[in-house]
Amino acid sequence: MGKLRIKKKGYWRKAYTRKDGVKVKRTWVPPTTYMAKDMGAPGRTPKARQWAKFEKVTGWKKTQKPTTRRRKVMAATDKRRSRHDRYVEAGRMMNQLANVTTDKSTETKARADANYFFRMAKKTPERR
Repeated sequence: MGKLRIKKKGYWRKAYTRKDGVKVKRTWVPPTTYMAKDMGAPGRTPKARQWAKFEKVTGWKKTQKPTTRRRKVMAATDKRRSRHDRYVEAGRMMNQLANVTTDKSTETKARADANYFFRMAKKTPERR
């Protein structure tokens, strides 16, 4: 990705009063141009900057009932761990999905599921 030339229009900056009581008149800010890094298309993250790693296929879908969604996510966690640790792992998986997605309903449901798993982890005693 290269550089882009950004052209800003001129505008009138509003008049204001400073804290010490001095009134500042409105002023004209002249038009300007500058070079900026091309950030790509909106909503798209370059491959090199993608941090989310979805390593497990859970079968989670936003169209499913909450109990079904949560059961499938719990089934994808490591069975050798304690119930508390599995709840935390499932909550982190859902939180990651909610942070990365651009779909509003997916974000809402994934965030709700993450909060559910974190609540359940607080209720469940941690085994060492």
